[in-house]
Amino acid sequence: MEDNIIMENINELLQWLPDFIGCLGAIVVLVAYVMLQSGRIKSEQLAYSFLNVLGAVMILYSLTYAWNLAAVGMELAWLGISVFGILKCLFSQRAKVHKIKIS
Repeated sequence: MEDNIIMENINELLQWLPDFIGCLGAIVVLVAYVMLQSGRIKSEQLAYSFLNVLGAVMILYSLTYAWNLAAVGMELAWLGISVFGILKCLFSQRAKVHKIKIS
């Protein structure tokens, strides 16, 4: 009997966890946007794109449990654009380092 109660509690937690992770992801994306708008971070900074990737991945995780095609499409686009931003930032930093070494 006790095993059934434990399993029921675990199942309830597992049903609630994806929503919680998705909400945290939305908060991460919103915090990044507030930081951008308040001038605390710049869109060219690695941290901004990283926060957006993190938030998008967390939201996508939650969407695997509660499928919504439009939301998945939006988050995949958000993820792709943010990965592009990370790559752009990394290549820009690398170019600056090489320029300094050459000079």
